[in-house]
Amino acid sequence: MSAALADEVIPADIAVTLVDPACYADHRIHDAYRWLRANNPLGRAELETFDPFWVVTRHADILAISRQNELFHNADRATTLTNKAVLERVHKITGQPNLVRSLVQMDAPDHPKYRALTQGWFMPANIAKFEPRIREIARATVDRMAAKAAAHGGACDFVADVALGYPLHVIMEILGVPEEDEPRMLKLTQELFGPQDPDTARVREGLSAEVFAAMLQAVVADFAAYFERITADRRARPRDDLATVIANARINGEEMPLHDRTSYYMIVATAGHDTTSSSTAGRDLGAGAGSRAVRAREGRCRTDSGTGRRGDPLDDAGQAFHAQRDRRHRARRPADREGRLADAVLRLGKSRRGGV
Repeated sequence: MSAALADEVIPADIAVTLVDPACYADHRIHDAYRWLRANNPLGRAELETFDPFWVVTRHADILAISRQNELFHNADRATTLTNKAVLERVHKITGQPNLVRSLVQMDAPDHPKYRALTQGWFMPANIAKFEPRIREIARATVDRMAAKAAAHGGACDFVADVALGYPLHVIMEILGVPEEDEPRMLKLTQELFGPQDPDTARVREGLSAEVFAAMLQAVVADFAAYFERITADRRARPRDDLATVIANARINGEEMPLHDRTSYYMIVATAGHDTTSSSTAGRDLGAGAGSRAVRAREGRCRTDSGTGRRGDPLDDAGQAFHAQRDRRHRARRPADREGRLADAVLRLGKSRRGGV
């Protein structure tokens, strides 16, 4: 190994921290990233059980990568950090580096074609028409939480009563999943995104590479079975929902392939509510205690006793509260990393890096 390359290699203890889920739970990951930003902002991690990967921690470099889709690919390798044994099993199962093929795992020319299918649904003008219903769901959610708190001496479980259920209900209503199926969607989402979490994993012991890959494959199969029933219904009885768009979508004049269709349903049914739940719960945890945050808000926002309305949310106190809330959201981001493959030798900042 050349001296230049040796300087690029991340220290072993830092590299181990990057791939250890426990380090994300107890915040050791922050110390690791802090060290990397100060000492090796574009370093190479080399671990026996993982393929080598570059760790990009400088904001400017991350932006540069995010804006060069023609150079940094999503489809060529796994988009999540996965060890070699699991990657091998996944490839044997799917013939691809990922178990699913959603927008996150696509490059051009497929990505823009698939994105265009539902892009109109998420434009501001279309989202605005859902706002009254979303506010209605929000008020009902908070009212239920308040009722539970009143029945339990003022105590409530904010995560269970609000952070999990509210965004889930909003996304499922837009997608077109019946309310009675929401618990099933939540369970499958948690099994997909938390396969190593003892609280949510489908299999909690003996997680060999074979068991791990098979477990995730079973979760994907459950999603497929559920959404194929939705597909049949929406083809027979179209509705004004996102499921109807996906069920009847055509790519290059042909019906969307089953695996791609399942993946499309999955990214809508999982990513939107799970990330929102995580950041919302983390935001209030970051505030120290939910009750203190509520008291602080109530102390800063005026109430018109004649109308029962809160004061102007954009007054000085309201602006301060919302600014603090937004800072906590940024500090408790639900997704910390994503992998891409560089297709050529390139230069980021002052460093020259190759396609790894």
